[in-house]
Amino acid sequence: MADRVLQEVIALEEHLHQQYRQEQQRAKRWLQQVRDEETAADAALEEELRLKVDAERSEAQRQAEDEAAVIRQRALLLCEKVRQLRDDELDTILGRYLQRLLPGDDDDHRHVEG
Repeated sequence: MADRVLQEVIALEEHLHQQYRQEQQRAKRWLQQVRDEETAADAALEEELRLKVDAERSEAQRQAEDEAAVIRQRALLLCEKVRQLRDDELDTILGRYLQRLLPGDDDDHRHVEG
């Protein structure tokens, strides 16, 4: 009877070891599955962010090009207005600008003798 009980205990212990190894394998597979899912989720998020950045960069470039086109068009219109000025009108306008730029008698920046 003692031999039978001992064999049952040994069989039970082997069964428990086998269940333990199976549970370890199941846990390893589960952990690998979770890692794979997280890696895939990270890759998908990274791709989504990359696409958003690319789209925002393209939109910003388009807006900059639109703004540049508007500025260019304004400059062309201004150039055309200047081309249409008569010489005496141009002289008057340039004279006003030059008076602002060039020092006059009331200039605070006198030449300093060295």
